[in-house]
Amino acid sequence: MVRQGFLGLIGFLFGLFVTSTALADPSFDCRKAISSIDRLICADPALARADQKMAWAYADALKFLPGRRISLLAGQRAWLAGRVTSDVTKQSYDSCFFASPATPTAEDRACLREVYNGRTAQLRDMALFYPSGALADHIDYAKVMTPGQSVSLGDSEARCAAGSLQVLFGSARDGLEEVHGRGHRNARWVDCPIGGGHQVRFKIGGEFPPQPYGQCGASPNQIFSVWRDRRKIVAARDAGEECFGWKLQSVTVTAAGLEICEAVGKPEWNTAPKRGTCVTSKETGVPDEAAFVDLAPDILLAEPSAELGALCGRLIDPKDLTNVAVPADIRQPVWVSAGLGRKDADFTNLGFNATSLAASVRPESATFDLFNSGRAIKVYHAEEQNHWFDGSVFATDRPGVLTTPFDAHDWKRSIRSGIYPFVYDHVTIFFANGRTYLLNRPTLRIAEAGVVRLEASGERVVVCTLKRQQEPF
Repeated sequence: MVRQGFLGLIGFLFGLFVTSTALADPSFDCRKAISSIDRLICADPALARADQKMAWAYADALKFLPGRRISLLAGQRAWLAGRVTSDVTKQSYDSCFFASPATPTAEDRACLREVYNGRTAQLRDMALFYPSGALADHIDYAKVMTPGQSVSLGDSEARCAAGSLQVLFGSARDGLEEVHGRGHRNARWVDCPIGGGHQVRFKIGGEFPPQPYGQCGASPNQIFSVWRDRRKIVAARDAGEECFGWKLQSVTVTAAGLEICEAVGKPEWNTAPKRGTCVTSKETGVPDEAAFVDLAPDILLAEPSAELGALCGRLIDPKDLTNVAVPADIRQPVWVSAGLGRKDADFTNLGFNATSLAASVRPESATFDLFNSGRAIKVYHAEEQNHWFDGSVFATDRPGVLTTPFDAHDWKRSIRSGIYPFVYDHVTIFFANGRTYLLNRPTLRIAEAGVVRLEASGERVVVCTLKRQQEPF
C-alpha cells in the first residue's frame, strides 16, 4: 500500500531530522514547509505523528542496512513524487488521489495516514533482519518499567504503578518514551513490578503481519497477552484497532486479579476509546515459559526432507533468515524475453482478477522438463505484483497461450488452459537430483515457504517445508 519512501526524508535531506521531538511534530521543520502536502501534515496532528513514526523507522533502516543506503534514498525520493497524485488514471493501491491537493478532504487525509502507516510497517520489516543480531544491541524488547513510569506501545499507553499495570488502548499521550516493536507482527512488551514480589508482562502486536493489500490487511487488529509471575492469564485477546476501531478501552492487572473494560460508542480515527462495561476476574493462569525465551520470530526453519536432504535447509537465505534463495551452485533455467508485454486480452468473462501473460511487464520463456515427465517443453513465465495478482505464473507452450485470459485466483480453471498461477507466491525454479523443483517465496509474511514438484494435472507435491517461527503470544 506504500511506495518506496516517506516524507520524513525531507528532514534527512536538509539536516532537519530530529529524534527527541514530541509525537505531535513531524520529522521536518514546519517553518520551512513549502508544498501543500507538507503544510497539510504540519496542520494535522495525526499525520504529523505518522510522519514522525515513519522517520524513526527510516532511521533504523538506514542504520542497520548500510548496504542499501543508496536504494533507500532513491526510493524515498521517488515516493515524495508519487505518494499523492491529482491524476485519477495514476491512482493505485500505494498512492492517494487528491482531486484538489490544495484543499484535501477528510477522505484524502485518511488515505494519506494509511500510506504512512503502511510505509512504517514496511521500513520496520526491512530493519528487523535478525541474522546480524544488530538490533539486539539497539532495542530492549522486554522493556523493564519502574513504578510511576508510563510508556507508549504504539497507539496505546502502559502505566506501571505500585500495585498494578494498566494499559489504555488507543490513548498514548504525546512525548512518552516509545517501546519499539520487533518482527513482522511488530510485537512490543513491557515488564512491570507491581509489588509484593509480583511481576506483570504485557505484550501487544499485530494479529498477523501487515499484508500487501486492503485497509484491514495492511493494518491488522492488535492482540495482547498478559503474564503474571510467568503464568499466562490472558492469551491473544483481540483489542481491535484499525478495521473496526478499538474493542477494548483498558486492561488493569493487579496481584489479586484482572480488569478488562470494553470500549463503547462509535469509533473515531485517532480518538481514544470511551470506557464501557468492565469485567473483573481472579485469573490464576497457566505456566508459560515460552514467552520468556528470546527466540527470534519470523525466521524460517527447515523440516527434514527425504527427497532434498540438506539442500532443503540451504534454501533459507543466509543473509536473511526470514526469506528464501536458491544457492548460487544450484542450476536454474535460462530465461529469455518472450518479446511481448502489455498486450490486451478479452477479460470480460473473468472479472476483476483476470489477466494474461502478455499483459505482464516482462514475459519470458525457457525450455526444460517442467513436469518431470522426461520431456523438455517450452515454458513461459511472468511475475506480477499488483492488488489482483501478486505472484508468479507459468504456462506451457500452446497456440494463443500468451494472450489467453485467466483468473489468477482460479487454479483449476487456469490449468485447463495450460496456465499455472501462484497467487501470493513468487516462485523460483531450480534443478536438483535430476528433477525440476519450484521454490515458493510467499508474499504473505506469516506464511511458510517450501519446495514442490509440479505435475501436468496441477497437483503440487510438497518435498520440502520451511516453517516460519512465530512470535509467541
